[in-house]
Amino acid sequence: KERERLFRGKEHARGMLLTLRKKGRFNLFHFNRRAYAWLEEGQLARVADGMIDTALDYIKNYKPRGLSLVDEGFKRVFLNDKIDTIYFYSDGVPSGRKGERQPYLPLLAEIRNLNRWKGMRIFSVGFKGIDRKFMVEVARENGGMVTGKIFVERLEARLAADGAEDGYVWDAQAWYGGDINRFVLKTEGEG
Repeated sequence: KERERLFRGKEHARGMLLTLRKKGRFNLFHFNRRAYAWLEEGQLARVADGMIDTALDYIKNYKPRGLSLVDEGFKRVFLNDKIDTIYFYSDGVPSGRKGERQPYLPLLAEIRNLNRWKGMRIFSVGFKGIDRKFMVEVARENGGMVTGKIFVERLEARLAADGAEDGYVWDAQAWYGGDINRFVLKTEGEG
């Protein structure tokens, strides 16, 4: 189950990177027992410089190391004055330094304080098992929204040769929105 959530998170991050505009600039941050940046402090990669492939390798090789110290991650991101938008991915519940569940209201207050003069927009992307209230509030309080995901688990086509029948099969799900206004689609079939 943990591997499935990690796989989904990596696939969603990969999809987001592939949609960046050619003039876009980006960096990747992750946090567990402490916060890490893909590029050095204050740097942003330019999409036009072909950095997407390097970033995709970074995501592919990422290995979680327990804990979700969200406060450390946001502190690190807010140090960079060049960033104006954050896509906050989470596959777990924010935890404290000893692994205990961290209450989300103090975290929200800290993020609000860090973002007070910066005005960064924060979009939340969460996966099954997350602290949904926290993710919704982070986005709502910081000019973003809870985004959605599309996950295609299976998509196959069989092209017939020598008089055999063509065939296809799919299994996919998607969602978009928040807790109140949310659209969910799950589909599977064959033919």
